[in-house]
This record gives sequence, structure tokens and C-alpha cells, in this order.
Amino acid sequence: MRPGVDKIEKSNENETLLWESEMLKTATIQEIATRLVTKRHGHLVVTTRYYPRNLPREFIHEYISALSPTVDLLREFKNTAKKAGHNEAFKNVRYTRQFTLNEPGLEELKRLSELSKQKDVYLACYCSHNQYCHRDLLLITAHSLFGAPIEKLKQSYPGFDPERIASVLESKMVE
Repeated sequence: MRPGVDKIEKSNENETLLWESEMLKTATIQEIATRLVTKRHGHLVVTTRYYPRNLPREFIHEYISALSPTVDLLREFKNTAKKAGHNEAFKNVRYTRQFTLNEPGLEELKRLSELSKQKDVYLACYCSHNQYCHRDLLLITAHSLFGAPIEKLKQSYPGFDPERIASVLESKMVE
């Protein structure tokens, strides 16, 4: 299925593409690098801790490291993934409980949530679509806290509470 295509309807041997409304979506760095997803599909945002080496900056609109996992969580995840594999490591390090955003990250997510009501916004990182990923946690948070329309998630995250991210920030503001 091509980016942005919700489904293909066939009638009398004619295909009609039914486009989804504007929303937050996910993309992979590979999809952007190989031009499967381009700026014409929507607003492209890389959300990795470190900028991808072989991704030309002109392929994207923004790079926002504040939307990535913390250095400590990323390190723990990568070390565990070497032994257990990606999805198992995601569970083993309790990624959904450890993932958080700082205040600038939450502000950026709020801004992108508003933009997603006008055009498609793609959040990109290295994970493939069949892997657990922080992009999905960002989509869940954006939908829960800011009412952002989001694509259907490919994974489920039963232990993730987006309200926890907001409460962590609220407690820091009180201090």
C-alpha cells in the first residue's frame, strides 16, 4: 500500500484510491532515503537521537531529536536488542514505561499535532513498521494529549500511559 492510501476500491475494473484525511503517520528512514516517502506525501520529521548518516537533509522538513528516546534508554535498548532482538528488547527494557519527553519535546509534539490537522505529518526513525517503535508512542501521546488524528497502529502498547508524560512535566514545573 502506498503512503497515504487508505484502501483501493475496485469497481468495473477501475481502481479508485481513497485517501486518508490529514493525520500523524509513521515512516522509516529507509523509506525516506529511497524516496518511497517524499515531501510531496507530507511534512517529514526525523525523530532519532542522532541524525541518520546517509539521509540528505533536503529529503526532510525537520529533524527533532527532542522526540527521540533518551540517551540512556536508547543505549539500554540497543544493548539488549543485540542479544534478544528488537521486539523482545522493547519489552525487556520496559520501553513503554521508560519512554518520556522533556518539555521542548512535548511542545514540538503539540505543534506537529496541530499541523497534522492540516496536512499529513510523518514521524520517521530506523524501526521497520513491523517492530515496536517510539514513533507509535509519540502518535498515542499526540492523540491522547492534543487530539491529533493518527494512523492505525501496527502494534499494541498495553503498558503505555501518555498521561504519565504530561504528569512528569507538570511535576517538574511545580518544583
